[in-house]
Amino acid sequence: GVSGSAIRIAELLDLVNSPDREPRQATEDNVHAMYCRELDVVTPTGVRLVDSLSFTVSKGENLMLTGANGCGKTSILRTLKGLWCPASGTAGFPRETVFVPQSPYCPTGSLQDQLSYPDILEPPMSADELQKHLSKVNLGHLVDKELNDPSSDWNLLSLAEKQLLGVARVLFKRPNFAVFDEATSALDAEI
Repeated sequence: GVSGSAIRIAELLDLVNSPDREPRQATEDNVHAMYCRELDVVTPTGVRLVDSLSFTVSKGENLMLTGANGCGKTSILRTLKGLWCPASGTAGFPRETVFVPQSPYCPTGSLQDQLSYPDILEPPMSADELQKHLSKVNLGHLVDKELNDPSSDWNLLSLAEKQLLGVARVLFKRPNFAVFDEATSALDAEI
């Protein structure tokens, strides 16, 4: 209920304002690989999930984290991204890395804004160019639906369409590193 939510918010504020809280580590421009070194992952409530994780992923290499639900895969990514402070160890990634969650965020804005998020493109893309990018992931039909109105509610897209949009963003930006956190879980195998 409401009291349980209030208690959880108070616990979160206590954690955030704790004098023992380590500051987030900033990723430096000269980092050319994604890495974890002796990383211990602990939830904000103190539950230890991962001990002494070490890996390096260089440009052109792939890494897939697998495991049962709740074992800490997403928590590792939260720590890598700097959303959670590591209990110990270090983690980093190049600045141009794109993180794609299970349900990509869709801000208010045009269809072009959805493709380029979080960047804003000026001047606007032509409908043909937008069609070209979105057709790569079977979303070209969105251009035809005149959903390019800046006030369109993109949260009406299905989870599968949002996930395809997340993939389209990666293909559009062409980063050296992309991290997918169950970002294709709602897609059919043939896609």
